[in-house]
Order: sequence, then C-alpha cells, then structure tokens
Amino acid sequence: MICGHCSKEQPFSVDKPCSGCSMALTKSRTAHWEGGKGCRDRVKMSRNDPQKFSGQSKTTSKKAQEKAKPKEKKNKLRHSSN
Repeated sequence: MICGHCSKEQPFSVDKPCSGCSMALTKSRTAHWEGGKGCRDRVKMSRNDPQKFSGQSKTTSKKAQEKAKPKEKKNKLRHSSN
C-alpha cells in the first residue's frame, strides 16, 4: 500500500502506522458525527449525538408522504363475474 502522506510503498497492516512518516494508513472509525466527517449512519450513531435526530421534526410534502406509502396492487381479473 502507498502512504498518502509520504508516498512510501509498504505492506499493509491495520495496526501498524507508516514506517516512513508514522501516520496511520487507514482512517479511524467512530460512531460520532464529527462535523460530517465521521459516522453518518443514524443506526450506528450514539443516541446522545444531537445530529442523529436532527431534521426529524421537519414537515414533509404530501407528494413525499405518498411516495413513502406502500402502494396497493391493482389486480383486476379479466374474466371475473364481478
């Protein structure tokens, strides 16, 4: 793998930093928002994180509400007696 900081090629290891510049080769994973650079999956976010629930109280348009509703199938039988 090539280091993004010093461009040194080396074998990849998750737990070892770069041998040239001592920087981590992978980004650390968190369950916090961190200004949009961290976790964005609301299922994985902490329940104490205010960004998890932001925007839930917004009103939605009628068109968006209808799209979210499951549609009923219109199965009409051609040869039914009804």
